[in-house]
Amino acid sequence: EKADALWGFPELTIEYLLQCPKYKINFHNARPETTSFTHNYIDAGNGLLVGHWDKIASEAGYTAKAIRDKYCADIIQGHTHRVGYVAKTYGKKVKIGAEIGCMCSSPPQETDANWQLGFTVVYQKDDKNYIYPVNIREDYSFISPEGKYFCL
Repeated sequence: EKADALWGFPELTIEYLLQCPKYKINFHNARPETTSFTHNYIDAGNGLLVGHWDKIASEAGYTAKAIRDKYCADIIQGHTHRVGYVAKTYGKKVKIGAEIGCMCSSPPQETDANWQLGFTVVYQKDDKNYIYPVNIREDYSFISPEGKYFCL
């Protein structure tokens, strides 16, 4: 109810909390007149954009595909609650779109929510992005990109 009183404090901005200047991250904020937190993203280097855009699609990967095609870049989209991975070749370069899943204790049981538990691991090397979606199974187990098994 009193959150508006905190608006404008530099210590509460995404740039400050992520230490963007320190890590040379270029943050693209929504327009000042925007009333919701949409279409925010960071340029993580190597042509990788990580953010929360103003799109949502009904199936896993469709949102990432639309954003990847718009920006012709590797993208990671948060907040879809789905695990999705799509690739497309532009000339000689392959661009990836990824939706990172959600880390909720479990998707809502009372609905037909199309949510998947998961996260995404990114490695950057030699001006390339290596993007690995990780699915967390129903028993909360997963295998890391390095091949190690975990069960939460």
